[in-house]
Amino acid sequence: NYRCTLASLQEVDRGVQELWRAVKKEGEDDDTVMVFTSDNGLLLGEHRIDARKGRVYEEAARVPLAMRLPGSALEERPVRSVSEQVTNLDLTATLLELADVQPCTAADCRTIDGRSAVGLLRGDRSSWPDDRGVLLEQGARGCKFAAVRTRRYVYAESLTFKDDECVVRDRELYDLREDPYQLESIAQTSDVDERLRRRLDALRSCSGTTGDDACE
Repeated sequence: NYRCTLASLQEVDRGVQELWRAVKKEGEDDDTVMVFTSDNGLLLGEHRIDARKGRVYEEAARVPLAMRLPGSALEERPVRSVSEQVTNLDLTATLLELADVQPCTAADCRTIDGRSAVGLLRGDRSSWPDDRGVLLEQGARGCKFAAVRTRRYVYAESLTFKDDECVVRDRELYDLREDPYQLESIAQTSDVDERLRRRLDALRSCSGTTGDDACE
């Protein structure tokens, strides 16, 4: 299954190439931002889990993200890579800034939970949070798991319905610096456990990237 999955990506490569050739043929390559990302994939035996997704482990939570920007978008050459945590929520804010438009109409203004990554693409991280927290959730009404991932830690709660309420069944905490493969949970043994629990609770009811209830 793993080999077949890898082989199938050749067709993805061909599809990207065909799209790029079509954009160039129309003369739009100097005015087009191209973004490649993906859904999260299946675990294939990692953490003794086979053919499942929707887990808080790095192999299931991380997805590819590549952007191709023309020189006109930044008026300079973008950096080759970004190490800060960026999520698919940030794509909306990033593309809005690149297009120089606002998420508003005269009658409807939206709160954007993501943060524009245009500064990061220029190599400037001064406006990016130092220790950003990213929310991970899945399940009916979010009641399968909920987790917060920071640069160093992943704190997760396994959830289940009991008497029609979503309750915590189990907790996991991993130090990605000391345990990058998430092999040993340190939940309830680390002094960051409670702090990340409170941060997760705040993230689950947040809105936007400014103010006391910011999504970060």
